[in-house]
Amino acid sequence: MSSDDQSAESFHGEDDLNKKKLESLKNLRENINWKVKKERNELLGQLYPLISDWTIEISDLRSIFRSKEINWLLIEEVKNLIELLEHITTDQFYRRNYDETIYQCIFLEFVNKTGYKDEPEVNRDGKPLLRRTTPLHRASRFKKYLEYRGSDNRHYWIDHIIRKLFNIYNRFDLNYIDDLGCTHFHVACEYSLEDVVQKFLELGQDPNILVQETGNSPLYLALRHNYGEKVSRMLLKHGADPSLANKDGRKHLCMSLARITGIPRIWK
Repeated sequence: MSSDDQSAESFHGEDDLNKKKLESLKNLRENINWKVKKERNELLGQLYPLISDWTIEISDLRSIFRSKEINWLLIEEVKNLIELLEHITTDQFYRRNYDETIYQCIFLEFVNKTGYKDEPEVNRDGKPLLRRTTPLHRASRFKKYLEYRGSDNRHYWIDHIIRKLFNIYNRFDLNYIDDLGCTHFHVACEYSLEDVVQKFLELGQDPNILVQETGNSPLYLALRHNYGEKVSRMLLKHGADPSLANKDGRKHLCMSLARITGIPRIWK
């Protein structure tokens, strides 16, 4: 057999394998009863062996999963990772840290590989429905909890996930809001995603929108962490009000402004 014949045989063999993997993926989806919680919960574990080394191009992931299903699977995967990070000790975390695959979100990586981008549901008038909880909201909530649990760097895995999720939820002209009144813009400000914040602001996002539950402003969220100075400057340039107080009635945000070079102390 010539080398050309061997190459052709190898190509067709790989092509057949890819077709089988794609068919298996479709069958998994079709055989799940989404109304049965147990079946839904088991789906991620069934998907992982199939998609962990995925190389097949999928022109539209919606041809296999509905948008709601993708959103749900991503939320569940984020929740599973957080549960792992919350329940292991610092020693266990560092012993496992040599194997980064333990903390990877395989379905998230798979969705990113396919090039899938989330699109909003619309009402009867064709207007986007912004009241929804996305994996970004879930990831940001859990990270706040982790930060108060200990001093190791396990929460940096959530930083990584949030960045990946913004590749999927990339409609910066839409600001999704969850049941706590936290928006994607708030998440971007808190995690100092300068490029994401810039895109929101360029598309007309109000820099003073408050988190409904806490009254925290985007500027306060950006300044809660030591690495938020560039985002803070960006917000101030676009009209952020540093005098806003949260629902506790305290203007502790203003104290943080002193960390930024060239911005004077403005509290009494």
